[in-house]
Amino acid sequence: MLFFRGAYRGHRRGYSQIALLPPEDYKQLLYEHGVPNEVFKRIEDGYGWKPNQFLPDLFNGRIVTYLERGVSLGGVPAPNEQEAFAGKLLLVKFLEIAIQTALSVPAFLPEIGDVHGATEEVIASLQLDGFAYINGRVVDAAVKGVDLKTEDDYLVGLIRAIRPPNLDLILYHHREADDTFVNRNWGAASTETRNFFVSVLRGLREVATERKAAPAVNQPISEKNLIDDFRKVGLLAEEEKEAVLKLWVLLSYSGAHPGIQEQDRARLTRLLVLGLTEWLCLKSVQWK
Repeated sequence: MLFFRGAYRGHRRGYSQIALLPPEDYKQLLYEHGVPNEVFKRIEDGYGWKPNQFLPDLFNGRIVTYLERGVSLGGVPAPNEQEAFAGKLLLVKFLEIAIQTALSVPAFLPEIGDVHGATEEVIASLQLDGFAYINGRVVDAAVKGVDLKTEDDYLVGLIRAIRPPNLDLILYHHREADDTFVNRNWGAASTETRNFFVSVLRGLREVATERKAAPAVNQPISEKNLIDDFRKVGLLAEEEKEAVLKLWVLLSYSGAHPGIQEQDRARLTRLLVLGLTEWLCLKSVQWK
């Protein structure tokens, strides 16, 4: 069996393979769960079961397109919407069987290592893309009508378009928040999410000065005073400033939150920061 660390975003973090089952046994399990043999043949013939090659083409639907329409003189045609959706369903099935199998063996195998730890990395990676593993199924965990992966990509694109002076630092903290979350380093993930939020605040305030929408802020300035300054110079309404301040307080509190596990805190603060940061970036567009 091939088990793929990194899930959908593996193209950036890279893939690793853990052999828990012979390939034939893995294919048999997939077949029993509705994956046709034609898919296996295409993966073997076209990709040699190399995950860094066939996983992206499962996700984008190109393998489905090949099976449905074959090869033209120009190669495999671009997948249509239905083929892309069918490809994602196939990838979800591959992940479900891999996760189920990995969680059914002992947590640590001498010849393999920390099997359950690697499995949890994949599950955490799925959460970044708006999915959850519940009762043996990979399901859409996004808010109805909201694609969290799309929202995150949109936010990063928005920040790039705004071009704050500290853009590199902002993107660094965004990457670190992703990577520490996937590695299940929950405390560091929460810290990096906070660092991302604060660096965006500082960057947007500099942008306001560059656009002459607000006077230069006196440096150095504390984070709380920086948030208050957004209201004083008219960049945020009072209720918006209070929302930013309350989120900053929540992100900055290092003590325990009764009833909230560390991994839930890391996940939920990401969701809160995603929404409010996008709100602030959209506001900044009209600062002139």
